[in-house]
Amino acid sequence: GQHQPHDEPHGEHAAALADCEAALRLRRTLGDEAAVAETANNLGLALETLGRAREAEARYREALALNRRLGDSESVVVNLGNLGALALGAGRYSEAMVLYREAAAIAAAERDAPGAGEELRIARINQGVVLEKVGEYRDAVALYKQLLAVDDDAGADPRQSAGLLVNARVIYLT
Repeated sequence: GQHQPHDEPHGEHAAALADCEAALRLRRTLGDEAAVAETANNLGLALETLGRAREAEARYREALALNRRLGDSESVVVNLGNLGALALGAGRYSEAMVLYREAAAIAAAERDAPGAGEELRIARINQGVVLEKVGEYRDAVALYKQLLAVDDDAGADPRQSAGLLVNARVIYLT
């Protein structure tokens, strides 16, 4: 499946980069668009981890376009989240918010699909982070309160809720 960024030693990513690029070339030749999209996304992850944001963005956008055409909503949400993270990291907050809102809207529409609830939660938390970055603290806290209420209703793992409380506390201390 398609993955989101995470921390691994750079050496592993550099080696994976060459493998991903070779796999992407091969999958393009074979014409399997779903495999191309997955590989482009994963190549974007490796590029992002290596600090090559522009190249990562191009691969994420390629994956997004293919996944939209294929109607793969779950992967579209992941691609939007990856693009949102790049925009957020680059200080392009309005762009990040647009991407996270679209991801949340798609995940909400697909609420019954496996993993959609968690993807919706991630997109909403990321919206809260953008609100914090632009100084809209009240809106961020209101969003986190909504998410806490959903967590309570769903009987979520208290550790998830604790993360939202940490975000809210940071806002109040700012």
